[in-house]
Amino acid sequence: MVRAVRHCLPLRLILPRASSNLAQPARYPAPMTDPELEAAWAAVHEATPEGWDVGQPMEHPERNEWSMFAFDPSATPVVGKRSREWTAVGPTELRCVQTMAYCLRELREGRWPK
Repeated sequence: MVRAVRHCLPLRLILPRASSNLAQPARYPAPMTDPELEAAWAAVHEATPEGWDVGQPMEHPERNEWSMFAFDPSATPVVGKRSREWTAVGPTELRCVQTMAYCLRELREGRWPK
């Protein structure tokens, strides 16, 4: 079952710690090799309303689900809560990204996703 939940999550940028061993190459995410996941991300990019930011999916093994966050940075947050934000949740990374694409399409069209 896929569900989309609208709630406020703290948004933090997590940067890697400075390494004392500068000889090691930087680690970047591996390129996508799953065509379905690549298509789902293409749908997210196509559906994202102008000006919105979309985060990367995060796995929550304790809840056996994935979630990702999108928001409109032009919306002024009131005590950490934004008026235009969305969290998509799915049982797998693929379903989470697909759900976010659907939700962003609905938001772009002026409808609130169900």
